[in-house]
Amino acid sequence: MKYRSVLIIICIAALSCTKPGNTDTPATPAPDSLATVQQHANIDYWWPALYEEKSQFEPFNKLYQQVQQAIHLKDSLGFKDGGMTAADSVVANEAFDKLYQSIIDYSKQVTPGIKVEKGKSAVRPDSVLRGKDESHSLIPVSTSTTLDKIDFTFLGGAPFVYQNEYVIKDANGNPESQYTINVSENSEYFFNYVYSRQPVPMEISYGPPLSAYDGPKFGINGVGSITHHLSNRIPVLFLTSNGTVPATLISVNMKLTDEYGCVSSYPTYVFGCVENLNPSAIFGVIYSDNRSSFENAESLYDPNSPAWSYDLDGDGNIDLVRIQSTTSGASSDELGVAIWFAHINNKWVVIDYASQPDCT
Repeated sequence: MKYRSVLIIICIAALSCTKPGNTDTPATPAPDSLATVQQHANIDYWWPALYEEKSQFEPFNKLYQQVQQAIHLKDSLGFKDGGMTAADSVVANEAFDKLYQSIIDYSKQVTPGIKVEKGKSAVRPDSVLRGKDESHSLIPVSTSTTLDKIDFTFLGGAPFVYQNEYVIKDANGNPESQYTINVSENSEYFFNYVYSRQPVPMEISYGPPLSAYDGPKFGINGVGSITHHLSNRIPVLFLTSNGTVPATLISVNMKLTDEYGCVSSYPTYVFGCVENLNPSAIFGVIYSDNRSSFENAESLYDPNSPAWSYDLDGDGNIDLVRIQSTTSGASSDELGVAIWFAHINNKWVVIDYASQPDCT
């Protein structure tokens, strides 16, 4: 498992309502409008919180590993004593030529739809908060058991949801709003989870080369990423400041390697929704075979607390909490971050973490 230690500054947001009743009203400030009342907290946690699977999409992970091996080969040849010879260049070029064929083969493999083994439930006790920290005092007391036996996956939302500013129409010509999420850590696992339960045909398109840390952009014959356009959209639920709103997963873009600069290397998700929601009002995205359990979901926001809480079944017990905060970046004074918790088996566990990309 990946271990991460985060030093955050909890910011108490000065909002004007305790229960947002209109999805057009932002339920939380954007990262650049954080309030000035602050507390320090050390939060240590294990990742992933909900799943044992380690790949962003099982079939894609095999291709991704091939790319990493070719990059490592080229780097090792280039850094050896005397540098890369003409013979080394031939070896490296052959490896990259094979990669392009692997991309074509992958596209043919997934286009008609492919069976993916269902993700397993996590060893949830390993994902609780660890060590001495102040975060426990920032999370509300709950006796909820709603999520103890419900199989679900989650993708963090605001303040890291971005709305397409153009007028969009769905396949039937009806207007819809589209939203993008691409910075949360759980985006690595979300697609593998939902697709394993609803495998559908897809169309494939290719993205341009990716920005590199040093040197030319990276691409395999000009290909830097692969976008999976779902022929049959997968239904999900937006958890909003006004309860649950039906939405659909439209596409997922995955990069062949890490990209540098002020961008995220995580998969990019595009969702469609009939309602025109303020992206700041989207707490997160949830997928479950037990979606009917969330019909009475209620958003709860206390302007005197740094936490945005969510009651998924309307029983008065809090099931999910998001804490918005800031952290120091390598080249930036302050980066917006958010951490989402779920109450599972009488413990608060981390289910997603997101931060603004650091410009390194």
